[in-house]
Amino acid sequence: MIRDWLMQEFGRREIPVETPLGPVMLKVRDIFIYPSAPALALAITFDADLPGHWPDVKGRVVLSARPVLSQDGRSIRLTELQFSRSLDSIVWSVVSIAFEQQIRDWLGKVAVYDMKDVMDGAMTELRQRLSDPAFTGGLRVTLTRPSLRLQQVVPENDALTILGAAEAGVEAEITALPLP
Repeated sequence: MIRDWLMQEFGRREIPVETPLGPVMLKVRDIFIYPSAPALALAITFDADLPGHWPDVKGRVVLSARPVLSQDGRSIRLTELQFSRSLDSIVWSVVSIAFEQQIRDWLGKVAVYDMKDVMDGAMTELRQRLSDPAFTGGLRVTLTRPSLRLQQVVPENDALTILGAAEAGVEAEITALPLP
């Protein structure tokens, strides 16, 4: 889910980055994500179109960041960002050190994943299933004042598990009585 979101946000499109030498156009080619508890590691392969007569650069950045839930339990932010880079140009490897804080600040701003649509979809699905008497054994269940809140993010070997809590009042209507 996070890789898909990152590729949708940043992949295969040009991202302008202002530098003292002029605008640089970055294009993310691929993103690979893996757990590194309590953080996530992201390997990002990119191309950079440099200004003027500077030769273009290809490279890879490996980021490490800890996923943290927002206080309202509706979004995930990547914090404690650390990164290393491997560029095909020694000159740009050295020059990029000067932009490290700028890059870190920019990543901190954009590294937020809003879970609202996912949570709303889960609540809609739950309501639909509970209102189906065939699914609930002859009851038509209606939720009142439902709420869903994320509580914990757990990086695992092949996934990022998000634990949450759902609360709701329940009203039930019997639609069929079981016969003995």
